[in-house]
Amino acid sequence: MNRLFVACGLLVAGCAAGPGPRAPVVGTPTAADIRALAVEMGFMKGTYDSVNQEGGGPGAGTRMRIVPLWPERGDKGEFWFYVEHSRVAEDPKPFRQRIYRFMAVNNNFFADVYALPGDPAKFVNEWRKPEPFKDVNPDSLHEFPNCRMKMGQMLMMFWVRTEGTACKAENPDVAYETSEMFGSSMGMKEGTFGYDKSGKKIAGESSVWDFRRFSNDLH
Repeated sequence: MNRLFVACGLLVAGCAAGPGPRAPVVGTPTAADIRALAVEMGFMKGTYDSVNQEGGGPGAGTRMRIVPLWPERGDKGEFWFYVEHSRVAEDPKPFRQRIYRFMAVNNNFFADVYALPGDPAKFVNEWRKPEPFKDVNPDSLHEFPNCRMKMGQMLMMFWVRTEGTACKAENPDVAYETSEMFGSSMGMKEGTFGYDKSGKKIAGESSVWDFRRFSNDLH
C-alpha cells in the first residue's frame, strides 16, 4: 500500500515566523466539484485504531479521531476536519493535533493543513464536543505554508500527499515533512514523516499507520 501512495503522488522557510496566511484558491468550486468531494469526505469522520502490519510498519496501539468542523462550509465547497492522534488509553495526551481543509476547484482536489487557534493543550479531546471549535472562525486560522496536499480519487477511495519539500508545519527540527492519507469506507492509511536536508527521515512514523475504522462516531 505504501507503493500506492508513491505511485499516486492519508501535517525552516516560513516556520520560524510561525504559520502563514491562507494560500489563495484560484477559481470557484462548481456544484460538480462539491458533490464529488462530499462523497469522499463521507469516509473521514470516525474513530480509528492502528493494526499490526506486515513488512515492519507501525503496529497496533495508536488511536486516531477525525471529526468534521463547520458543516455549513460544505455548501461553499470547504470541508474542515480536526484530526487527533494519541496512544490507546492515553486520550488526555495526544501527540498530534491538526486542522485540515479539503477543497475541489475545477476538478482539482487538495487539502491544506492549519495550526490550532492557540495552545494545543486547550483543544485536547475537542472531538468530544457536540460542536468542536464552535467559537472559532475558520477564516481566522493560519495555514502552515507549503503544506498543501494534492488529492486523488479512485472510485470509492481517495488519497492525499504533501507536494514538494517546503512543508514544516509545527516541527522546527526537520528540514521538511510530508503527510499521506489513503482513505476508504473501511479505514485509512495515514502518516507524517520528517526529513533532514539530505532527505534522510529523522522524525515521524517509521511507515504509514494502517488504521481500521471501528466506528463512524467519536468515542
